[in-house]
Amino acid sequence: MGVLAPYFGAMSIFLVGLVALYMFRKQYEERYVASHLFWREALKEYQASKWWHKLQKHLLFFLQFMILLSLIIALIRPFFYSEQSLQGQHLIMVLDTSASMEAEVEDGITRFEEAQKQMLQLLEEKSNTQRVSIMTVGENPQLLVSQENDYSILEKEILDVEILYSEANFERALSLVEALSVEEETTVHIYSDQLQQEIVEQSLSSVTNVYNIGNEQPFMNVGISSFVINHEQSHAFIQLNQEGMEEQQVDYQLTIDGEVFLEDSFVLDNEPHSFIYLEDLPAGDTYQIELIENDDYKLDNIATSFSQPSESPVIYVIGESSPFLSLLLEQISEEIIFANTYSDITEWEDHSIIISFSDENFIPEKPTLFMAQDAGTPLQFNEKVPLTERPVQFDGESLLQFTDFSQVFILEAWNVEENSLDVLVQANDIPLISKGYIENQPVLAVHFELEQSDWPLHSDFPIFFYQAVEELSGNERSLGYFAPLEQRPLPLPEKGLYQVIDEDNQIIDEIGDDESIFVAPSKPGLYRLRHMETNEISYLSVYLPESEQFVKAFESFMVGNGEAPQEGHFTYKNEFWKIFVLLAFLVLLVEWEVFRREL
Repeated sequence: MGVLAPYFGAMSIFLVGLVALYMFRKQYEERYVASHLFWREALKEYQASKWWHKLQKHLLFFLQFMILLSLIIALIRPFFYSEQSLQGQHLIMVLDTSASMEAEVEDGITRFEEAQKQMLQLLEEKSNTQRVSIMTVGENPQLLVSQENDYSILEKEILDVEILYSEANFERALSLVEALSVEEETTVHIYSDQLQQEIVEQSLSSVTNVYNIGNEQPFMNVGISSFVINHEQSHAFIQLNQEGMEEQQVDYQLTIDGEVFLEDSFVLDNEPHSFIYLEDLPAGDTYQIELIENDDYKLDNIATSFSQPSESPVIYVIGESSPFLSLLLEQISEEIIFANTYSDITEWEDHSIIISFSDENFIPEKPTLFMAQDAGTPLQFNEKVPLTERPVQFDGESLLQFTDFSQVFILEAWNVEENSLDVLVQANDIPLISKGYIENQPVLAVHFELEQSDWPLHSDFPIFFYQAVEELSGNERSLGYFAPLEQRPLPLPEKGLYQVIDEDNQIIDEIGDDESIFVAPSKPGLYRLRHMETNEISYLSVYLPESEQFVKAFESFMVGNGEAPQEGHFTYKNEFWKIFVLLAFLVLLVEWEVFRREL
């Protein structure tokens, strides 16, 4: 037993003050009376009375003394030592919801389900005074409940969590955990499968137990890491990854536009990577390869690839074209149509794109490459700005994979008002190349005039425009590839409402062309978008993130200066100052009643 704030004991001086107040207060009044005979009798009767009757004369004093004493005891925060099964008064439980938690541990139970089971077991061991916070980790961490003590609420929150399949951003999650760990007695319990000790040690100062689920059992997995279709030569290339598998035969199935085209097998060797090469494939829109293998991780057994049109698109060039680009376009497309204004085109070809040099504020319903030539356009080019810095391009964009703008000289560029396009290349904080969507149509923009740069003299100039045309003229039935829960504009083929249908033929969502941002489904797979009026079908694929393709679990560990348990129990300081606050309040009510009745 002890106290946590002994310095508040100095407030006992108020008790001394209360005693002094009663000792030196005026108790008698001097008066002249005819006889003191009656006073003598009264004094004798008082002296002969019991001691507790005498105390009634000072009842208010004792009550006030008790109130002050109770408050002072509460301020010094007395405690006694108790035992509990878990260390810490605040338990923070963190659950990984990434795709790798879908791997099985045994008997069809996934790592995610095993983690939920272990979290519930931990809740059963906590004491009544321990508070619990629960957080999930995906692309963005989410705090489900904070410092809750009710077991039923905590149990419901854990059982209601669903796996989100996106990458687990533990750096951001652990920053939030550290912010919640403001108390001394905080213990963190993390349920994951591939969390590394270095990340935890760099991010957390509290005692942390990391349970990497699945490291106790042998793990076997073979999965598809890459599936590429060469449409010109009708070939397919499939790369496989394997973990813990021995040399054996693996069956696979190739589906084209929903119809099974090929069923075959190959011998998996002991190498970490294997390859399958398929020839003479028929034309189609959607290709899907599936491994018929009963391994411990099913999500990476299937992959989807969309076709690209074999014929080149019709290119509409609106406005006065640059001679550099006009010569290049003849090598890219077989059919190029030049026009001075948009109104000169009476009918647009289906498989076509637009390259616009026009300053018209017209939003075409086609994929468009805007070339800055004059003020105006839907991008609102407003003024030319001289450039004094070399261009800087941002990494991670496939369109710039073979382009190096750091060696390109650009004299001036057109500045724009704020828009929703993503900047790919910039200089002097002025966008030079941007990409995005306008009215659900894909858009690229070059913010400088080709004649005011030496870019046409560089070898990567034709490569960029070839890739730009390929990207803008993609498969119209394919809406592209999405990461789980990725948010971005979706170029819908037609206006109206669409149903999002999964591979089990279940309608999981409805979207309309008025929605500016589309949120992709969380589970990897092939999804259909069906127009509710015309029944036209488009496809999109949610792919498995690369970090979730290798799913071998790491070892569990503990970091921080944890207290060693004695016979399976931890000691903690159990404060009981609230009892004295309640006592002071009750005595205050009694004191008020005594004062009111003048007892």
